[in-house]
Amino acid sequence: MISAQKEVEFAKSDYDNLKPVRSIWICMDAGDHEDSINRIRFVQDTVFGKDIEFSNINKVQGIIIRLRSNIDAMESKNALIAMLEELLKNEPVDIKKQRLSEDFGLKMSIDIERRLGDMCNLSQVLIDRGLEEGVEKGVKKGVEKGKVVARFEDGMNIETIAHKSQLSVERVKAILKEEGLIS
Repeated sequence: MISAQKEVEFAKSDYDNLKPVRSIWICMDAGDHEDSINRIRFVQDTVFGKDIEFSNINKVQGIIIRLRSNIDAMESKNALIAMLEELLKNEPVDIKKQRLSEDFGLKMSIDIERRLGDMCNLSQVLIDRGLEEGVEKGVKKGVEKGKVVARFEDGMNIETIAHKSQLSVERVKAILKEEGLIS
């Protein structure tokens, strides 16, 4: 971001012509009451010696926007977060357009509709990825259980099963209890 500006926005070491850079991260991992917007920036703090004035210290900043993962959470008290959560819901585009227009005063133009379509496609990609990850985890757990059960039914003891499966003894016992093979 900054290095891409060299020889475009400024030459050699003329850092005064640097354009501000903002990196925005949208994280979808917050609990019901943990939605937030956090700014990360450089702050000068002289630990020893004379203060030096850095005029461009605020040129690089990061913004982290944490959206809530619970789709049933109350609407956020922050308008940007509420709008992003609405935009990234798994709902038809027409419903999103209506809500964004009515609830957030977003006037629909051709450009806004195109951008909204892009964001809706992004939300579908995120949902699809989540489903894929869920399926992968489910398959992995199923294979894990299958190996444990098969080894137990072949007469292998729990400690050996744990060692061969790279699981804890407690996890092996939990699987075998779930399957009704031990009590």
